[in-house]
Amino acid sequence: MENPRAMRDDLLMAQTGLGRMIVWTMAMAGAGLLPLGAQAASLGDLFPPKKASCFVATYDGAHLARNPKQAVVAIRVVTVPEHASADGTADMVMLDLDITLRGRKQPFRAVGLNCFREDGDAWRCQERVCNPRNIEVKAESADTLLLDLHQRNGDQLKPGGLMLRSECGAADVERVTKLTLGSADQTFKLQRMSAAACR
Repeated sequence: MENPRAMRDDLLMAQTGLGRMIVWTMAMAGAGLLPLGAQAASLGDLFPPKKASCFVATYDGAHLARNPKQAVVAIRVVTVPEHASADGTADMVMLDLDITLRGRKQPFRAVGLNCFREDGDAWRCQERVCNPRNIEVKAESADTLLLDLHQRNGDQLKPGGLMLRSECGAADVERVTKLTLGSADQTFKLQRMSAAACR
């Protein structure tokens, strides 16, 4: 039979060591020295001023075969040159966006997005048109961007599209310039790429 006192001493030592390990881990994470995944990125982290940033999502034939209603083959989001210049600001992000559909070699160029910092790390993004609508753009991680094109009316979601730059200013703006997208082309996860991938 084991000595109860020895068992108690072993348990105390284990608990003390575990406690020290927890305290050390929390301290290191707080100092930013451990990649625990709990430190969320914000949109400003993904698109810092004075720097060109590029995010891309592409879909191969196998993916499109599994999702026959999806029309989008590729989508790219990149900072505009003004944002990447010395005049950039940490409270505003200007983004260009293009999208390639099945059966087309050349992408559609959208009017782009202006994103404004609100409270803390909260951001609001809108299309660059006279009567803009909000588009949800979020940072999932330091290298992953989430784009949601849904039109929101309270708790209701409807498929949304994109306003196209090439037709901006036409008399029949709503009919001509809007690229209509179906329910299978509303949410996208884009990964960080080199700036050259968005040229």
